[in-house]
Parts: sequence; structure tokens; C-alpha cells
Amino acid sequence: MIRDLYAIVDKPAQRMLTMLLIASTLAAAAQGIAFAGLFPFLTSFISDDDAVSLWLMFILIATIITWMMVLFTGFIGRASSAAILRSLLSMLGERISRLPLSYFRQGVDGSLADMASSGIGFAAAVPHVVVRPVITGIVTPAVIALATCVIDWRIGIIMIGAAPLLWLAYRRIGAASGESDHHHTEAVAEVTTRLIEFTRSQSTIRAAGPNSIGDQVVDDALQRQHDAFAQATATQGAAIGRLGSLVQAVFSAIVIVAVIIALRGGMDYATLVALLIVVSCFTEPIVNAGALSGGFSSGRNTLAELRKLREIPVLSEPNKPGTPTSHDVEFAGVDFHYGDSRILSQISFTVPEHSLVAVVGPSGAGKTTIMRLLSRFMDPDAGTISIGGVPLPSIGTEQVNQLVTPVFQDTFLIEGTIRDNLLLARPTATDAELRAAVTAAALDGLIDKNGWNMDVGEGGSLLSGGERQRVAIARALLKDSPIITLDEPTSSLDAVTERVITDTMHALRTDHTVIVVAHQLNTIRDADHIVVLNEAGQIVEQGTHDELMKLGGQYHHHWQIRTTS
Repeated sequence: MIRDLYAIVDKPAQRMLTMLLIASTLAAAAQGIAFAGLFPFLTSFISDDDAVSLWLMFILIATIITWMMVLFTGFIGRASSAAILRSLLSMLGERISRLPLSYFRQGVDGSLADMASSGIGFAAAVPHVVVRPVITGIVTPAVIALATCVIDWRIGIIMIGAAPLLWLAYRRIGAASGESDHHHTEAVAEVTTRLIEFTRSQSTIRAAGPNSIGDQVVDDALQRQHDAFAQATATQGAAIGRLGSLVQAVFSAIVIVAVIIALRGGMDYATLVALLIVVSCFTEPIVNAGALSGGFSSGRNTLAELRKLREIPVLSEPNKPGTPTSHDVEFAGVDFHYGDSRILSQISFTVPEHSLVAVVGPSGAGKTTIMRLLSRFMDPDAGTISIGGVPLPSIGTEQVNQLVTPVFQDTFLIEGTIRDNLLLARPTATDAELRAAVTAAALDGLIDKNGWNMDVGEGGSLLSGGERQRVAIARALLKDSPIITLDEPTSSLDAVTERVITDTMHALRTDHTVIVVAHQLNTIRDADHIVVLNEAGQIVEQGTHDELMKLGGQYHHHWQIRTTS
């Protein structure tokens, strides 16, 4: 896992991790030397040797150095974990902001939430909580084994000879923990996703009554998490138990051999007593290291998910962003797929600067996808989208975000006040600018009644669908980008408010380029140009309202249905 951390964190975090490894190794070596000093001290003490004071002083000095190194290592451990946490969260946030929108259609809410809330935190804590005792479990016994070779080479050989077996048993804990923890992590991510769905769908679930499929889906996910946790605990426990048994077997072998050597006169009893006391210090760090080694596997799984995230192709960015000299929009031969499903096919149309173009068609025709492509949430599979003659990849995502403001049906509001949500678009907006935006979005009545500090709730849950939509429209007007796209801006509005929004929408073309997705054809009758899509995501006709009515095609058919129903 340490190699994985080095490969993924930034330079400051790498430096802190290096300092931690060095400090932990030195602290563990100092501890091993202090334990090794027990050999001559105990021998001198039992033999009533005059050197006992000297060796006691040696142990005290080694112990003080160990204590100081442990304190320093604790400080470095906390600092390195903080640096790693900051680096990993920054990397995750930066990566999410650059991933194409199609990635988020794969049901990844649960895994990302679990990674951000607990997975990364655990991986960052591993150097502080796990690395130090694991290094101690390796370095301290190694120093003791080398010192034992000096005292009695036969016992030293047993210790050194057992090292490969102990290492294999230790590695087995990691392998067992990694596989079981991976399944548990997947189960936790699924539970998180199901709980998010469960909380967002309460009105639907309650309407379905008790024992609905929504309840069963959550129950099944929780049961799978329980089973995965039980399996992980059993698997890791068995592997740790095997290491503990092996350590006890090595200890028993050392005791038996040492006693036999002493009984045959090959070792005095003072040395035997000292040896048995020191050997007991040899086993404990190994057992402790084994019990914590599963933490490496848990952290490694999180880092593996982060690596996968880094390997997902992101949108290309220009070295020198191009700057459009105008704000007309052109789609030229654009194709787009979600997975194996073709959404758009050979889409070509132009939106002149300071005009309003409407995109209409049946549900699933790809109208909203056109808006997402223009906002550069993803790039088309073929064809070109350009602003002012400059392709979007040459402009760069950040600049496109400044040029284009989309208003989607699935409006996002942060938990806070209406003012907070509006100021997301332009934090420096004045009160007069705020008032102008809410008036144009027909939101002034709500403001006058409840005030600017009205709480919208989590995700806007305290507002109606129409109110959330108008907040989003006001936010877009406040941002005042040269290009504005509106996805069904009147779908959740009453007749009076619809009229206000429609007038605002048409007025915007005076100094903006406007693209509107609409089902209510009466709201875009006066559009400068209308693009009509079929269910296959192809343009079947385009023109003004009057031109399309004369064609007698799909637009004429839908208009007749709308106006006669």
C-alpha cells in the first residue's frame, strides 16, 4: 500500500510519508536495541556483576531515545495522515470535476460517497495508525534476533530461520483481508446508494404502502452488507489466528531448544533467564503487526478505486485556450452514444448570435443531451460543436462554463437560503441585480412573502418544483453568460408564471444566444428557428414555426395535437 500511496499523493504528502517511514524505523530500531540491552543487564544482575550499573544506564538511554522517537513519530504520523487526506480529497474532487457526465450515469453515487466519507479517511489514517506498529513488528524483532545471534548463535538461527514463515503468514493476512474487504466495500457502497434512493423516494415508497419493493431493496442490500462483514471478519480472524499460532510455535521451539542447551551445559542459567525474557519481547510486536496488517488491505482497496478513477479518460484541455469573437453556436455532424445506445445521429444546426433556437421532439430524442454537449459535460463521439467558430475542446471546459449557462429540469439547489443559491452564480451581485433577476424569473412574489433568507432545504426540498425551477432561472439570469440554454423552463409552472417566463425567455435574445428545449410548443412559437428531432435522435426538419407548419410533418402533427387537446 505504501507504494500505492507514493504513486497517487502529491509531493508534500510524499515527503511527510518518507519522514514517517524513516522515523518509525529508527524508533523501532531503538526499541530493539533497548530490548537487546536486557541480555547483558540481566546476566550481570543475576551473576551479581559490577557491570550491571553500566548496562542499566545503557537501557535507560536507549529507552529515553525510543520514547523521544515515538513522540516524534506520532507527530509526524498525524501530520502525514493530514497531508495524505488533503492530497487524496483534492485529487478526488479534481477528478470528479473533470470526468465526463456519462460516468455518473452508472450508479456511482454510493461508491463515491463511501470513498469520500470513509474510504479515503481510512487510507489516510493507515500511515499513522498502522504503519508504525507494523514497522515495529518487523524491525524490533529483527534487531532482537541479531542480538540473540551474538548471545547464542543456535537460538539466533531459529529466529532468523522462522522469519520467512512468519513473513508468509503475515502476507496471507493481507491477501485474505484484501479480498474479503473488497466485497465488503462493494456491499457498503450498494447500501449507501440504496439509502440515497430510499430517502429521495419517500413519497413514492409511502404511496406504495408497507412491504413495497423499495423497502425490500434496502433490506436486501443491508443483508448483503451484514453477510460481507461477517465473511470479512471470519476470513481475517482465521488468518490472524494462523500467524499467532505460528508465533507461539516459534516461541515454544526457542524455549525448548534453550532449555535443552542449558541442561547440557551449553548455556549458563543467567543467560537462559535473560534469553527467555528477551525472546518474549520478540513475539509480541509480530502479533500486534499481524492484527493491524488488514488495515493495509482496506486502504489498498480504496487506493485501487482512486487509481481506476484516474484511468478514466477525461475531457481534453487546450494548452492555450481559444477565445471566440462571437457567440453563435454550431453543431456539425454530431453523433453521441451512452454505452451501446445511440442518442444523437448526425445533428447539424446553427444558432446565430442574439437569437432564440428551440429544440423539440419526443421524450428520449436527445434534446437534453444537446444541452449537456454544449455545456461540455462530455464530448461528442463524432462531429464538432463550436462557439464563434472555435470548437469547444479548443476553448476549454473552464471557459465554456463561463460562456454557457444551462438550466436543466433536475434543478440543483444547495441547502441554505434563496440568496445563497442565487449568489452561487455571481457572489458579487448587488441587491439591485438580485432583484432584477428574481423579477424576470417571476420569483419576486415568493421573495416578497418569505424574504431573501427563506430556507430552501436540502436540495431545495422545501420549495415546490416550479419554485426550484424559477430559482434556477433567476440564477442563470444573474450569471448573465452570453449563451443560455433552458430545458423545459415552463414545465412546472402555472399559466400566469409561464407567460412571464416565456416573455423573459424571448427578451433574452436581445443580448444573449438562447437555446430552449420545449414540449409546450406554444412557448416557442416565436422562436427564430426550430429544430425537430425524432425518436432516433435525428433532425427530421427545421425552420420557423410557419415554415414547419407548411411542411405538414412531425412538428405540424404535434402542434395539431397540442392545440386541439
